[in-house]
Amino acid sequence: MKWLFEVIAAVGVVLGAIRVIYDMTTVTRSRLKEDYLFAKGFLKSLEQEPNTHHLVMDRGYYALAGTTAITVAEIAYLISLTHPDKSLRSYIAARKYLQIMPSSYKVGFRKKYKNPWSRRWRKSVYLFMYLMGASLSMSPLILQKPLGLEATSLLMMIVTVPSFGFLAFDSLRSFMKIKAGEELVRDQTEHVQKLIV
Repeated sequence: MKWLFEVIAAVGVVLGAIRVIYDMTTVTRSRLKEDYLFAKGFLKSLEQEPNTHHLVMDRGYYALAGTTAITVAEIAYLISLTHPDKSLRSYIAARKYLQIMPSSYKVGFRKKYKNPWSRRWRKSVYLFMYLMGASLSMSPLILQKPLGLEATSLLMMIVTVPSFGFLAFDSLRSFMKIKAGEELVRDQTEHVQKLIV
């Protein structure tokens, strides 16, 4: 009977971690409505008042992007692309790997990541780290029967899931950042309407 309590506790820890990750990665419907109303109002005010003060304009662009990590000019260019929301999210996620080229004013990879081989080996390492982290985080559950371990060994998941699960999650996120950057560089096309900064 004791092992049942331990299994329930381990499952509770795993479900709690899943819930936290889910909450961090999803956007609520009310948040989407707020973002829509803000974007609509901000872009409309830029059209109607082209001489808006630079501070107001900068703060509006930063609020539109949800970060101050990229410049206003970058934000303005990204929202002028055909898929502005995806372009903005992809650029923000992959900004470590990307830059807007001053000569062509197109999104491209930084010098260190221009070579496809450089990105390919990084993605391979991140994918391997993800597989290792995911396997190690669930190892007490996976290895219980083959090694003939007692059900109490599932308590080790209290340690393995948070530590190796984080490694798996972070590696997968890094892999997805490079992938998002590659898609943005490949698929960028400008929208007909351009915004003026």
